[in-house]
Amino acid sequence: MHQTRCLVVRFACTLRDPDDCCGNCYTRDSTAILSLVDTLSQDMEPIDWTTFHAWKTGRKAIPRDSFLLTFDDVLRKHTETVAPILETRGIKALFFVTTAPLVTGRLTSTHQFQTLLDLVETRQLEMAIGHWMDLNCPLDIWTEYERTYRDKDNHSHTENADYIRQWVLQMVPMEVRRRMIDDLFGVFLGSSRDHAQRTCLTMEDLADLQSRGHTVGSHGHLHESLSRMAPDQQRHDITRASRVLNETLGEALRPFSYPYGDFDESVTRICRDVGFAQGFTRREAWIRRGTDDFTLGRFEATSTERLAEKLLGCVSAV
Repeated sequence: MHQTRCLVVRFACTLRDPDDCCGNCYTRDSTAILSLVDTLSQDMEPIDWTTFHAWKTGRKAIPRDSFLLTFDDVLRKHTETVAPILETRGIKALFFVTTAPLVTGRLTSTHQFQTLLDLVETRQLEMAIGHWMDLNCPLDIWTEYERTYRDKDNHSHTENADYIRQWVLQMVPMEVRRRMIDDLFGVFLGSSRDHAQRTCLTMEDLADLQSRGHTVGSHGHLHESLSRMAPDQQRHDITRASRVLNETLGEALRPFSYPYGDFDESVTRICRDVGFAQGFTRREAWIRRGTDDFTLGRFEATSTERLAEKLLGCVSAV
């Protein structure tokens, strides 16, 4: 017998166009996002996070095949573009917010670097990273970069950008990375505060999203790989993220989306301790009522056609 299950879809926002802070096609193109929603709705029913959470805790039934839309790295244009698009179909989404920009008025290092990747030519950025590392970085770190990256001349532009992103955000020590990104951002793009003012959500924006029936969850405070932190650093980041949202929106049950989908047992335990209701990963998996609440899977919305074909094939096959 086919058990009730829910599909969770993950959208991510990028910063490709300096005049359009949400360069992701699902944010820019209302036709694309509505097409995906309409396609999924042919065989599934949309639900909001409140309903999803009530189902997971045994307090409510949902349709046999349901779907929930989630957005990581939420920016200002989500309130201006995405939410109104979804509302035309009566859909309430789950928006995950990184809270540091609300407090500091600056982009996080992660979002600074994503902006550099989106707005600066890849080879030019790679050369600037190399120059900075030569001047400032311990030799062994830069030697590893040269060994694993510079020999791969046949990579496409996208592959090169993906490798740079992975290497800088996952391999370079946090403090070295922050100094490098701050310096490079200033050289190429100017003030991080100016970009944050144009692109990041304000506390008023978050309150507006919530008042319209959408759910605001946490995407961490600094958007760092939590499993690479010491336990006390993990707790500080997760607790700070919770406190900012509670002070901004009022205390409530909220879900957590692990930055980069990265977590370990310590991270899930701290999320529970701090009071988050659930934790969402980037592992592709359907969710059933018995699925562990802190290892919930999501499917990437990288291609509306590919996603719809993959998922609807799964639905029709059962």
